[in-house]
Amino acid sequence: METFRFAATRLPAEAEDLRARARAFLDAERGRGEWASHRSTWTSFDPEFSRRMGEAGLIAVTFPKEYGGADLSSLARYAVAEEMLAAGAPCGAHWVAERQSGPQILRHGSDRAKAEILPRIARGECFFGIGMSEPGSGSDLAAVRTKATRVDGGWRIDGSKIWTSNAHRVQYLIALVRTGPAGEGAPRRPDPVRDRHGRRQRRNAPDSHGITCSMSRAGNVWDNSAMESFFSSLKTERIGRKVYRTRDAARADVFDYIERFYNPRRRHSKVGYLSPMAFEERAMQT
Repeated sequence: METFRFAATRLPAEAEDLRARARAFLDAERGRGEWASHRSTWTSFDPEFSRRMGEAGLIAVTFPKEYGGADLSSLARYAVAEEMLAAGAPCGAHWVAERQSGPQILRHGSDRAKAEILPRIARGECFFGIGMSEPGSGSDLAAVRTKATRVDGGWRIDGSKIWTSNAHRVQYLIALVRTGPAGEGAPRRPDPVRDRHGRRQRRNAPDSHGITCSMSRAGNVWDNSAMESFFSSLKTERIGRKVYRTRDAARADVFDYIERFYNPRRRHSKVGYLSPMAFEERAMQT
């Protein structure tokens, strides 16, 4: 039997030094008592934490020094990210800006954008979102219809974006748009009438290979996801008219809704008016 052996590797000294600084920073942060590992993740949006992390020189370490970085390698940034993820640190405010938007600006941005934006990212003061998904086409990026037209002083954006995490909190969005007409053969936005036959083909194709789809019965991108239905039910049936004094109270109420009502008792038309647990039990018996 063939076996594989992977020799342990050591990161460069600069990466391990930065790791030690990240651990010291996290120890100090835990002492502040302003966040708890079991209540936050890398997606948790905490601008003040990002600002303190920037002051400690732990954001955008790969950026050139002239833009507030430290000119270190990606392995050094990896060491910091590994420590933050392991600690459950609330890095959500600066995550996209440092990880995606900043490097894009560094490579493709104007000198003005680099000078004005990159140092603020490194200081943990500037946050980004990603504008990709659109109404009617979801996350099918080939079907994007939002347009950018060159005008005096920049670009005019015409279109809509949806599902943009933290759009109400960030200072900037990097958006995927079209700057010209779609070329021949480019995907078009689905039409619910014109595409009926194509949807049927796409829906039947998995069945012919013994694959059972877990959602999107309509077989097109107009059916956003099963979770859209769940969140609608949650808002209508439980949280829509409530005001929670704390996050813990909200979390406990949502947990109660899921575990004591939605899963064991709520009936769903798509599964023959059975509850999820009843449907699962029937499936196991068959």
